[in-house]
Amino acid sequence: MDKAVRKEGTVLICDIRHFTSLFERRDPIEAVEFANSVLARPGNEVEKNNGKLDRFIGDGFLAHFGILGEHKNHVYDACRSAIVMRNALQKINNQR
Repeated sequence: MDKAVRKEGTVLICDIRHFTSLFERRDPIEAVEFANSVLARPGNEVEKNNGKLDRFIGDGFLAHFGILGEHKNHVYDACRSAIVMRNALQKINNQR
């Protein structure tokens, strides 16, 4: 069994605001397709900025920075991802 190791990292959570109210009366397949299409761009930004998508949770995801590998700037990487993700989501919202 591997020995436990303490690491410092940064966690980023992304969630689609008002998702439930937008899709509670629509087809579940439509909701899943929408969530997948919207979350793909922010997920790509996480990976471009040295982050790791850990898991998708309904209409959102959890990502971490600095846990795998030695990235000293994990806080910066996570913040840069959040800013770029916000800009990408604003573009998606404007297109809708």
